[in-house]
Amino acid sequence: MTPMTLDPYDFLIRQQVQAGHECMIVSGRLNVACEFPFHAVPLDNRHYRQRVKNIVAVIRLVRNEHIEMLHAHSRAASWIANIVSRWTATPYVSTVHGRQSLHFTSRRFNIYGQRIIAICPWLAEHLVDDLHLPAYRVRMIPNGFD
Repeated sequence: MTPMTLDPYDFLIRQQVQAGHECMIVSGRLNVACEFPFHAVPLDNRHYRQRVKNIVAVIRLVRNEHIEMLHAHSRAASWIANIVSRWTATPYVSTVHGRQSLHFTSRRFNIYGQRIIAICPWLAEHLVDDLHLPAYRVRMIPNGFD
């Protein structure tokens, strides 16, 4: 029986699989049933030691599973993907679902990758105007549901 869900991540993965890609989920937990490979890594745990463990775990996954692209959906996941990308030369994209905190480091350092998806025009504007991310890196793609 296929689980019924309106989870936007599940929708995105289904679209990617239909296009011929292999996908997996790396997250601290799943809130809904999912039929795709899942690897539990507490990406939202911000303790220094845990962040190092998370980076090592994701680097191992990238290398062992021959992952060609990362897609992060949170600030914590983007922070980790940024480091993993630099260590493994794996490109990544981030989807931004809400306004980001404005402070020196968020304006100075881009943790969101070469391409950034904003789920609405106001977030795209926020990323460019407030966080000073280059406009050519930010694309607005509305959240989609199946």
